[in-house]
Amino acid sequence: MGHTSVDPNPLRLALTEAVPAMLDDVIAALVPNWPEHASFLESAREEIGASAELAIALVMDAATGAGPRPSPAAALALPLFHELGRDQARSGASLASLLSAYQAGARAAWRHLSRISVAGGLPADTVASLAEGIFWLVDQISSASAAGYTEEQSLAAAELERDRAELSELLLSDRSDSAAINAAALRARWPLPVTISVVLFDGDPPSADDVGWTRPTWLPFRRGDLRGVLAAGGRDELAAAFRGSAAVVGVPAPPTELPATLDPARVALRLRRARVVSGDPVFVEDHLDAVIVHRDPALLAALRADVLAPLDGTSAEARARLERTLASWLDCLGDGRAMAAELHVHPQTIRYRLGKLRALFGTALDDPLVRRRLALVLTWQDANGSAGPRPLTAASGGRG
Repeated sequence: MGHTSVDPNPLRLALTEAVPAMLDDVIAALVPNWPEHASFLESAREEIGASAELAIALVMDAATGAGPRPSPAAALALPLFHELGRDQARSGASLASLLSAYQAGARAAWRHLSRISVAGGLPADTVASLAEGIFWLVDQISSASAAGYTEEQSLAAAELERDRAELSELLLSDRSDSAAINAAALRARWPLPVTISVVLFDGDPPSADDVGWTRPTWLPFRRGDLRGVLAAGGRDELAAAFRGSAAVVGVPAPPTELPATLDPARVALRLRRARVVSGDPVFVEDHLDAVIVHRDPALLAALRADVLAPLDGTSAEARARLERTLASWLDCLGDGRAMAAELHVHPQTIRYRLGKLRALFGTALDDPLVRRRLALVLTWQDANGSAGPRPLTAASGGRG
């Protein structure tokens, strides 16, 4: 594009001298809808004014062919606008609002500068180039602020994630107290629920895209080999949220009592993997008896060995049959017909097996204490998968 030969220096001087008035126009344009940005311009008036004077000189050179296209780093105080973008993010305001303010300010500035340019006899094509340069510079300001906004959001997200990780660790620590928890919750911007459930996943937590279990008020955590979330909500809500996610939902507890619920949830997760308990998800409160029995596998194994010692002389196959028969005998209160139906065998087979058990255990089967001990070791399949009664299901009465 060619340019009419016009000495830009007088016009450049007029435009530069008009910068304070131009800033007044821009501030006035921003006050109705963007008062906070108008205040920023006023507070940074000296620095922005100096940058505007330099920008005008460079844009004039580019528009009249007297110099190269302006460099944003040289023409503008881009770090200032980068920081303004960060401030916008820190305040929780939208980036769109800031960029709209820039556009409004640019229009106000151009109206002011164009009047002077036309009055100064600047050719139309040069005025157009001047406008293009000014709005290009506004784009640079916008880009700087957008970069600052994004950077602050990333930093804030990382800091929030650290604060929430610290809060989850504190909530699961037996060294926590209410004052420390409340302070950590404030830092993490996590409103403390009245009760919280520890939710453990069998494997990695599902992604938000796969399962709609995520909530802004739920707290993900990683503790050793455990993966889960700290969740608030009623049973129906939690059941719907964690269905299909291979989860174990702990007993709800106040924040200061949450650590005591972690170990039972861990045991229930182990029992779920061993198919001792079932549910989708598994609610620990439905299986407290199984959790109590299997909490110490070594003690349970020792009790099984002691109580079932009379079966030690039988083969593995015969022992498994006799254990199932003994468990059914306890379940059915000695009703042979009910036992036959439950075990899918002939009543004569039940009578034979009971005779064998009587021969092995003797009068001990009539002792209430022995029966309680037998019920304790036979009600649940061994968590390590050894031979024993069938795994718990709704059809078997919903135990443990």
